[in-house]
Amino acid sequence: SQLKTGAVSIMATFSPDGKRIVLDSRDPARRNYDIWTYDIARGLNTRFTFDAGEDELPVFSPDGNKVIFSSNRRKSPDLFIKDFGGISKEEFLYGSPLDDYPTSWSPDGKSLLLSVRGDPKTKWDLVLVPLTGDRKPIPLAQTEFNEEWGTFSPDSRWVAYQSDESGRNEIYVRTLDPRGGKWQVSNSGGERAYWLRKSNEIIYTTPARKVVAATVKYFSSSFEVVRTTPLFDLNIQGVGTLHDVTADGQTFLVQFAGTEGTSSPATLVLNWQEELRKK
Repeated sequence: SQLKTGAVSIMATFSPDGKRIVLDSRDPARRNYDIWTYDIARGLNTRFTFDAGEDELPVFSPDGNKVIFSSNRRKSPDLFIKDFGGISKEEFLYGSPLDDYPTSWSPDGKSLLLSVRGDPKTKWDLVLVPLTGDRKPIPLAQTEFNEEWGTFSPDSRWVAYQSDESGRNEIYVRTLDPRGGKWQVSNSGGERAYWLRKSNEIIYTTPARKVVAATVKYFSSSFEVVRTTPLFDLNIQGVGTLHDVTADGQTFLVQFAGTEGTSSPATLVLNWQEELRKK
């Protein structure tokens, strides 16, 4: 199945049940990003936001009923929330003087992970925002390096993310306690981790555009990488970018970039193992 967008999306995400997608796509007429939804079974693409600001990086709630996204409609990128049904108007949720971008909503529904930019000393930071109480942000990784693209574990107690502290991007895992331990998952470069909800695997991409699955074990305060397994080459149909993977790890959402001046279709790769056998 293929979903064509007007430009390369920054983020496209499966709903928890794997039946729908939310993505950001550039409006060629207004030259700004808006959020769109896509019904996979019906092949139906529907606009979700209509503001003149840049609406980007949509993230589903754990129950699939709401979407959080980033928008600069209040000047700097802040967080807004909207019912997935799309009838109600989006509401302001959280903001700071910095640029706030959501990347993951905890499976227990209590917290958000943000990639935050704006501090010249720390560049990109990994920040936890509770969705209850005063929503005071908690820095999880705030160093002179770039830490971003965080994703929650299925039990909402761990975070996988990418950092360039070694001189290149690698995937790391740490506890939600900023004082807790940290473990490196990838060893040959890694970007944009996805922690599968129905298995003990973390999916990520290498600099060579390979998709890798890391099988992991984690307990109350310890973490172990059991093995890493290459899955497939992202560039089998052109320059591919992995956007998301379903909870069972069987369906991948990949966007293949077109040439300059052409549309760049976001390709939903269904039954990817069979597709690779045909190559």
